[in-house]
Amino acid sequence: MYYNPPKLSDEKGDPKGFFVDLLKDWSLDSGYDIEFVSGSFLEHLENIKAGKEDLIPSIAKTPEREAFMDFTEQFLIKSNGIVIIRDNLDTIFVKQLNGMSIGIVKGDVYERFLDEYIKSEGISMKKVYYDDYKAVVDAVSKREIDAGLLNTILHAYYRQNDLGNFKDTIDTIGDVELFIGIRKGLPEVKASLDAFLDSQIQDKDSTYYKLIDRWFGEYLNPSDFPTKKSKTVLLALSLMAIILGFVAITTYMVYRMTRGRLFRSESHIEELNELLLNAVATFASMDPNTSNRVFFEKLLDVALKFIPEAESGCISIASNELWTFQAVKGYKESLYDLKIPVKYMIRAGEKAIVIKDISDYNRKELPEEYLKAFAEAGVGNLKRSLMVGYYMDGKYLGNISLDTTNEVEFSDISKRKLEYLGKIASQFFKVKQSAELEASAREEVILALVRALEAGDPYTSGHSARVAESAVSLGKKLNLNYDDLNSLKWAALLHDIGKIGVPREILLKTGKLNDYEFEIIRNHVRIGVEMLKGFRTLEKVIPIIVAHHERWDGKGYPEGLKGEEIPLLSRILSIVDAYDAMRSNRPYRPPLSFEEALEEIIKNAGTQFDPQIARLFVEHIHEIDIQISVKEI
Repeated sequence: MYYNPPKLSDEKGDPKGFFVDLLKDWSLDSGYDIEFVSGSFLEHLENIKAGKEDLIPSIAKTPEREAFMDFTEQFLIKSNGIVIIRDNLDTIFVKQLNGMSIGIVKGDVYERFLDEYIKSEGISMKKVYYDDYKAVVDAVSKREIDAGLLNTILHAYYRQNDLGNFKDTIDTIGDVELFIGIRKGLPEVKASLDAFLDSQIQDKDSTYYKLIDRWFGEYLNPSDFPTKKSKTVLLALSLMAIILGFVAITTYMVYRMTRGRLFRSESHIEELNELLLNAVATFASMDPNTSNRVFFEKLLDVALKFIPEAESGCISIASNELWTFQAVKGYKESLYDLKIPVKYMIRAGEKAIVIKDISDYNRKELPEEYLKAFAEAGVGNLKRSLMVGYYMDGKYLGNISLDTTNEVEFSDISKRKLEYLGKIASQFFKVKQSAELEASAREEVILALVRALEAGDPYTSGHSARVAESAVSLGKKLNLNYDDLNSLKWAALLHDIGKIGVPREILLKTGKLNDYEFEIIRNHVRIGVEMLKGFRTLEKVIPIIVAHHERWDGKGYPEGLKGEEIPLLSRILSIVDAYDAMRSNRPYRPPLSFEEALEEIIKNAGTQFDPQIARLFVEHIHEIDIQISVKEI
């Protein structure tokens, strides 16, 4: 076993982790005795060649390795290469590391993909080799080298546990399926492993999926496992739309309550931003094949963090005339085994309600056997319960209930939060029910997400859709191909998504921004990238968004790129975004006229804007211009 978290050793040096536990389960199933041997990756490869070892888990299949190894038919997990950088570098892309040093594990399969990337970008990097990934991370953290090449498993482990001192680039290097490698000449062992893995992966209640939840569920994308993934993006974007809608509304409420008093509302905004990122990180990459229990346990964790009055809670579902618990926090897990006739269930609506002394209701309505089960699970004398139902197409599915033993009142904003969490639960079931991800459905979800963002700002309503349409029109004049036009459309729709993390008092300020406020505004690019970089289908979109505030003269942000260093699609987006902003009503000024906005584009050609694209924009302005009143989303 080589060092590759979460495949580690415990305090006694005994191996533990996903691959260890899976192989132990195979050992029990097959009757094979196994012994775990620790060492470096290259040592294990040499031992396999020499016949000293029989298996090596978590290994990529290559022609060179197939010469002396067999591999299981089914891969266990997918992984990418990820480049980390020292903490004092302001870098987003790997290509910006030209001439710098990068640490690589000897024999790492991702080195081949890195070489291809380096060649395609026309850059050079000094390679420094290490025996294991930990040494690479340590060297980057100590600033001994500029960058390090990791895999997604290790990277997620370090981030989840807040280990190491490094930053991330947003590129991924290669896409590799990891198998169990088997020494040549052991066909019966391979056949046994293949049969075991096939049965494990087909059974959603198997040890395999339980180990996934245990070792990866909190921090690794479920789409990296061999399950059906066609609906993952739709679920992710649907949940993001709901979450962003909640944040837009609650942030606007905070603005109304604290109008003109930035120092009072800023802590609320920061809390909401943290909760937003928490929710997005929790649900954005969740596979629709995720079990109800895994999903609801995550949802309940978020609910208890969102709603401070609650001490404990549960999520229940009504199915086949039985009421069962899908998630439990603050009570014993024996509640999971409880099955209660649905007639005893309080059927909450989509509007959150507060029930006082629900324990009194239980004592009056529930049979003794269920009261005893509640008591054994630690359900005590509850003073207040905040409850909401979740529904699909009008059909009642179940309740989310948050409880407290204290005489406290749940606030109106807490009730609103729980209502949105109920909508997230409903959306989860809707997406699980859909068979395929259709392009039109994805577009509708993204538009819903954008509407949610703009809900709290009357000055930008419809801005993203207008910019998208104008950008595509201009792109056609530049003879862009279909893929580029599609990327440009999504980048335009999502280019301001990071503004969800900017206090509304700043966005709606009527006067000039001070330096502090302007820096917060600029930060929306970074926030947007952080929110979107987990979506593989949006990988081509992120660089466009990152650079859309760069200027032709190099005085833009965040990187200060100049001229053709700025991606072409970003230069297109920059012009149409600026034009629509000038033609729109803003809190600090009325809209500019058609002639005034056009004059600004002409005046700033060659300084702010690409002069050739600006010239083309001006020539075709009557075809490209989308009047604010014509199309709203």
